[in-house]
Amino acid sequence: MKYNLQLFDKLIDNNNGEEKREEVDTIIEEIKQTAFGLRTEQEIKLYIQNHQRALLEHKNFDSVYEKCDRVLYFIETHFYNFVNERLHISDLGKRKLCDQYSDITDEIRLQVKSCLNEKLCTYMQPLTELQSCKHCTIYCARYVSQFWENWLSDFRLSSSRLEDEIMISYLISQNFNLPTFFNYITGEIIGELHQEDDPYIQEQVLVSYAKRFKIIPAKIGNPFRPDYPHIKPVLDDWLNTEIKQCRKKQKKYNPQQQSIISKDGYKIETSMSVAQTAYLFKLLTKSGIITNKVQMDILHVLSEKFRSKKSDSISFDSLHNKYYNVEDRTKESVREMLKELLKQSE
Repeated sequence: MKYNLQLFDKLIDNNNGEEKREEVDTIIEEIKQTAFGLRTEQEIKLYIQNHQRALLEHKNFDSVYEKCDRVLYFIETHFYNFVNERLHISDLGKRKLCDQYSDITDEIRLQVKSCLNEKLCTYMQPLTELQSCKHCTIYCARYVSQFWENWLSDFRLSSSRLEDEIMISYLISQNFNLPTFFNYITGEIIGELHQEDDPYIQEQVLVSYAKRFKIIPAKIGNPFRPDYPHIKPVLDDWLNTEIKQCRKKQKKYNPQQQSIISKDGYKIETSMSVAQTAYLFKLLTKSGIITNKVQMDILHVLSEKFRSKKSDSISFDSLHNKYYNVEDRTKESVREMLKELLKQSE
């Protein structure tokens, strides 16, 4: 189906860079009249997408670059359901999107750099620095728009300080499926597994992660990268494979060959719940009061040497899950507990 860009073709042929708004308006009007006169949605889609491709090709010529970009922006906004999402977005469309969420992204960039792991910050750049993306498609722009709309309605309602675990869970909920992000998550888990020789403990760690990821709600159906699978099923498959490998190792594992710290003896009894105990020790670690570099050591000691009034033992699996997946009500209760503790010191 032929496109209505003859005016731009003439400008290219004449190498005429003179700016005339009426040329853009004329082409937009022709596109509207022709599109609305077509009989089926399929015909409209074909007509609009032909114009997209032609306009993107025309943008290679400086004399009509900005004119073509304005027509592209018109098509993207007025024929939203008919465009080819895999094609590049107009400069004007990308600029409007960046301006729309600039307050959020500026705020997030500051928090991300001050609170989160440096690698995680890098992987989030397509979301926080969209203006730097040289090959931004309409699909990508729509994903980013939906991501920040969800952020406004969900995350900003919480007063929680940004933490790696919170951000990772949120990105998973948004189906942020960059391969580098997947590798980052699995790399962190593998690093944790390497701190343990006991395949039974390794299995508990993997099962704990599987439970955490399973309860993360899916907020965006479409993935960030349409050419890659969704993030949650891929993580689930990877964890299941690792759990099977652990169970194979368990058949050959001889605990007598390992140095075992006796679990017998006295335990510290606490009125705190498992979640409160885990979060309190996480705070002590983050603040530098506890200086163990290996987080698993802390969880082992808590599991072996602490008990609650409700239970004589605290399972490693439960501690691990609560340590890395802190609920807001747990944070609030520990906050109140620390306030009471301060009063005792007065």
